[in-house]
Amino acid sequence: MKIIAHRGLLVGPDNEAENQPETIDEALSYGFDVEVDVRLIKGELLLGHDVSTYSCPTWLFDEKKCWFHAKNIDALVYLNTRGKRVFYHTNEDVVMTSKGELWALPGKGFDGSYIVLPEKTGEIIPEGALGICTDYAIKYKEIYK
Repeated sequence: MKIIAHRGLLVGPDNEAENQPETIDEALSYGFDVEVDVRLIKGELLLGHDVSTYSCPTWLFDEKKCWFHAKNIDALVYLNTRGKRVFYHTNEDVVMTSKGELWALPGKGFDGSYIVLPEKTGEIIPEGALGICTDYAIKYKEIYK
């Protein structure tokens, strides 16, 4: 089971630490994939969920374990045309990443999908789930050794 650190978080929600390059680097150093929120603004790729705060470091752009959550269409197009794993959604139950993976929003997981934030809904992880994107990456790594 692949465990993806949501916004780079390892032990729970943290609005101050999420999407910070240092937080993301730490999650990667533990061997996790990471999901990061990005926008393309005036030609610059920026990290941040509600506000784009941090410049996307070059090393992250080249990281194979990064799942880019495009927060605007410009970021989606930019990352997709460069072959990055990227997805965009509004209120759909499930979306497909640029690499063909099914990304199921909280409470909507199913066999063959990546389950997002199961801790928010108490969602039971289907046996055939491919992975989990969570704020509690370390906890889920222990569960799914």
